[in-house]
Amino acid sequence: MATISVVKKHKFTHTQAKTVAEGVAKDLRRRFDLDCTWEGDVCRFARSGLDGEMTVQRDRIAIDVKLGFLLSAVAPSIERRSPNQPPRFLRYSWLPISRR
Repeated sequence: MATISVVKKHKFTHTQAKTVAEGVAKDLRRRFDLDCTWEGDVCRFARSGLDGEMTVQRDRIAIDVKLGFLLSAVAPSIERRSPNQPPRFLRYSWLPISRR
């Protein structure tokens, strides 16, 4: 099982960051048919072959995705990407979070 982690720093208040994260979760749910549940500042999501969580922190939003056996085959090509170029399914051009 492969894991992909993406962290985006932000300069929002906690409420603003949570609103942004809720938008990301809604988009993930729609685009990838994920089951998403919030527990405090952590959104857990899953579907066949993939599960993960998104955590809203004081100065960053972190996304950790665990790929199942079949999707693990593409993990090396995803991991070779620059940290500033996360996998396509984790990119949001509308997401106003600063790169670092």
